[in-house]
Amino acid sequence: MQQVTIGIFHDDKLASNLGKKATESDMILFHRKTDNEIFTFVYPIDDRIIPKSQIANMIDFAIISAEQITPSLGETILMLDSIGLNKGIIIIPQYSDTTQLKKMIQDK
Repeated sequence: MQQVTIGIFHDDKLASNLGKKATESDMILFHRKTDNEIFTFVYPIDDRIIPKSQIANMIDFAIISAEQITPSLGETILMLDSIGLNKGIIIIPQYSDTTQLKKMIQDK
């Protein structure tokens, strides 16, 4: 059985929809089990750098889901890049201006 840990950033509703709530402290863990995999989704309770960096160092994959492009979103992207995590997806609303976002992630 394979274990995959996924960090969810900037979208608490997404995290709770993906798995069953397990543990809560500075971060919330949600689990989902399939026939061959166990998925752990981790979401920081507060949008602060310390919980986000703790999560970043324990995940295999990142999902960044944001309603708008903010300095906090940029901080999250830079943090994930600084530790070399290059597996993930970014979800933004349809028709968003992605000019700033493209600059943040170019060559990544």
